[in-house]
Amino acid sequence: MSSFAAFDLSSLPDPSSIVPLDYATILEHRFVELEAQLSARFGVSEVAERMALARNVAASPSRYLSEAGAARELYVVNLINEAIRSVHLATAYGGDLDIIGSNRNVVRRVVNDTDPKDIIYETDDVFRARIQLVVESYSPHGAEGSLNSP
Repeated sequence: MSSFAAFDLSSLPDPSSIVPLDYATILEHRFVELEAQLSARFGVSEVAERMALARNVAASPSRYLSEAGAARELYVVNLINEAIRSVHLATAYGGDLDIIGSNRNVVRRVVNDTDPKDIIYETDDVFRARIQLVVESYSPHGAEGSLNSP
């Protein structure tokens, strides 16, 4: 390995583009949008009546569709969050970490291959540390961690 200490990537915060998952907030935004759309077509009393049904009656079609839409939106936001995490060394795991390693010419090491049907590879944390430190080997000037060091 290297004689240098790797920076602790687990101490980094999530990327700022990660959106918190909050079903209640998404649902509330959907109700606000529904109310705005209804207000453009109907009078105040009819909007209030329809919104009371949408907010308070679980069997109402408006409530059901709003909840279903909010659940789907939450799912999509989670997919986007996971996609963002998958491209950062600090937060990637599994196959995504293998791809980051391959971009730096680092492959996951085999820990135990005695059973060809159940090959055990190094953990994500160990592999992540090796990927992080491989940059030292790129120096052509004989730095301590480089391939050209004495």
